[in-house]
Amino acid sequence: MAEAELLSVAWEVVNEFRSLQNKTCLIRLNHASLLKGILMHCGVAEEKYHDIYTMLSEARVRFALTRKY
Repeated sequence: MAEAELLSVAWEVVNEFRSLQNKTCLIRLNHASLLKGILMHCGVAEEKYHDIYTMLSEARVRFALTRKY
């Protein structure tokens, strides 16, 4: 999956450069299939996926409302 490869490359870049290791990095990714793959890899039961998607969606909305630009 291309998105997972991009995350891996980003991680490698941050680890390669010492000046980036002390910085706060935020990667925002909105990809349901990748999230499903992560949940599967972590052994989360499939019947919990919908609840997790809902919690993350609500958290995203709250974050957007409280975020200062």
